[in-house]
Amino acid sequence: MRNQYIKLKGNKDKGFQESWSKKKDLLDIPWAFRGIFCGPPSSGKSFITKQIILKSRPMYKKVVVVHYGGEDTLDYDEIDGVDVVPLSALPDPTEINPGKQKMLLVLEDVPLSSLNREQKQKIDRLYGYSSSHRGVSIIVCAQDAFDVPVGARRSSNIFVLWKQPDLNALQTMSSRTGYTAREFRNLFKLCKTKHDCIMIDLTEHSPAPLRFNCYSKILMKEDGSVKNSDSY
Repeated sequence: MRNQYIKLKGNKDKGFQESWSKKKDLLDIPWAFRGIFCGPPSSGKSFITKQIILKSRPMYKKVVVVHYGGEDTLDYDEIDGVDVVPLSALPDPTEINPGKQKMLLVLEDVPLSSLNREQKQKIDRLYGYSSSHRGVSIIVCAQDAFDVPVGARRSSNIFVLWKQPDLNALQTMSSRTGYTAREFRNLFKLCKTKHDCIMIDLTEHSPAPLRFNCYSKILMKEDGSVKNSDSY
């Protein structure tokens, strides 16, 4: 009897995916990623998002920014060479980016806590389908981790998190990131100011899966204690 085996082939629908290389900046995250940026107001969520756009090589062809109830994209209009498109509602997950050009979708000012079931399902679909099949990197900026739809949390591979008074909310992310609640608490002991953040990078072959302020590698010991190393 012949040995049976399955030959795996690349998915033609996902041929656009980028990968890490030695020369890549640590914020040049391979397209198409799925991110959750969670922190209090004015902590730095938009700033980090802009840095990711500026560090991308090649740069994103289009950045779509969703602001519910308005079309304010002033934070992004200053970026040269990028087509910034404002939206006041969530785009259709099956129609977005038909040409599969390098695109970033930013859910910048979406009232996650007041979304209805259909809207939450649309965000889950953007994360679960649009990113991997239509070439869309996605970032949702949230103030409360509890408000991020479950499907988006499960699909995400980039987490940028700021310290909050209620660490229990942030610990809802711990199971998805592979860290225990105790390890999460130790990570946030590194954050001394409101702008300090922890970045968890679950992308394939990431050169620095755990970072402080996006560039400094964090070393975690077996006992769960952490150490902030020198910047890359």
